[in-house]
Amino acid sequence: MPQAAMLDLQIHHHLGEFDAAEEKLDAYVARFPDYAPLQAAASVLAMDIDRADLARRCAEKGGEHPDALSTLGTLELGEQRLGEARLLFTRSLETRPENPRANVGFGLVELAGGNSQAALPFLDRGAEQFGDHLGSWLAAGWAHLLAGDAETARLRFNTALEKDDNFGEAHGSLAALDAFAGDFESARRRLEIALRLDRQSFSAALTATILAAAEGDDEKARRIFEIAASQPLTPDGKTLADLLVGMAL
Repeated sequence: MPQAAMLDLQIHHHLGEFDAAEEKLDAYVARFPDYAPLQAAASVLAMDIDRADLARRCAEKGGEHPDALSTLGTLELGEQRLGEARLLFTRSLETRPENPRANVGFGLVELAGGNSQAALPFLDRGAEQFGDHLGSWLAAGWAHLLAGDAETARLRFNTALEKDDNFGEAHGSLAALDAFAGDFESARRRLEIALRLDRQSFSAALTATILAAAEGDDEKARRIFEIAASQPLTPDGKTLADLLVGMAL
């Protein structure tokens, strides 16, 4: 029965048994190609095991199922097609308002579009619903920081750190926040930890830039952050918001 296949995949997925789920995934979606709820559940699993092509194929067979729509929205967002992503997340939330992937996704669309204030309720709600999705907590924290609320940003970053103290981006984000606030000693200490855990951490790279350019001047550090928040940070033109979207996805 397709319902049993769907439940089997969802149980493995929920328990974090990704290898066991992937062993059955292809056979199940091939056996029941017309059962939309299974295809929708498979699309979510395929996203979490980095099989984007399969995720898209399954989501397209999932019809108007909210999980299928959120998968397609996530894929569109990853390709920076914000208008298409917004429509898909909106349709998903109309059917299931408490869909964490759609809430986070819609918040990321707003963040990528430069509207951090509008992103806040969706990112906060999605992070709470997900619980242990670290990228969601980090994205929510950065959205609060970009909206001018450093205190709430620190709470979100600390939540991510409490859930996994080996998450380099959490240490790097707190380092950036300390540098932004002029606490350079703490920023350097956190930066060292972040780089030890993740040499590719974008938040650590941003912190290092602020520390190097601010020269111990907290007002200068604040201006550097404000400029960095609105200017391209990479050779291919990605902004801070674009990098945050990539991290959260």
